Amino acid sequence: MRVIALVILALLCAGCRSEGRQERRARVAVVGVAHPTEAAPSQSHEYTGTVESLNQVAVVPQVAGQLESVEVSVGDSVEKGQLLAVVDDSQLEAQVNQARATAAAGQASVQTALANLAASRDQTRTQQQAVAQAEAQLIQSAAAVEKAQVQQRLALSNLKRIEEVAAKDLIATQVVDEARAESESAAADVKAANAQQTAVQGKLQQARSQVKTAAQQEKAAEAQVNTARA
Repeated sequence: MRVIALVILALLCAGCRSEGRQERRARVAVVGVAHPTEAAPSQSHEYTGTVESLNQVAVVPQVAGQLESVEVSVGDSVEKGQLLAVVDDSQLEAQVNQARATAAAGQASVQTALANLAASRDQTRTQQQAVAQAEAQLIQSAAAVEKAQVQQRLALSNLKRIEEVAAKDLIATQVVDEARAESESAAADVKAANAQQTAVQGKLQQARSQVKTAAQQEKAAEAQVNTARA
């Protein structure tokens, strides 16, 4: 009996192993290779929402003014250099014209100031030449005074000598008269030379004063040029 039971148990175990192998074999699936293809979606959906950019840029004109027109709408794509809006530039143009007029007036002021400066410098040179001429005339007049004084001294000395001789009745009266006339003429020459020298001194003083005035005018003209150029 024990032997029969063992045989039956062995047969049952063998049957279980056979069923397990068949079950594992049945689980193996056959798989094929599929190739992907493009296809339109069978369904579409629409949603309402707001798209916000990560970066925002404020678009402002370089100059203030009233908008004449806007060339783009909200949501339009734009490119660099594209015209977005037109600003009324009439006021800016008026300011530009005013600035140009001011610049032109300033340039004219500069030219006028330069002309005045050139004229002042010419006047200074002219007065300096007048001073040099007056100084030369003063030297000449001083020499003329000295010469006239020498002639006067000689005439006086000659007159004195002739008068001494005439007192002894050793010379004619005519000779005395001629010597006296020569002495008086020499005195007149001295007086005229002194007057000429005084006139030249006045002329020299006036020329020096005019040089000083011309120098001041030249300095003022230079300041005017600097102001006009500023």
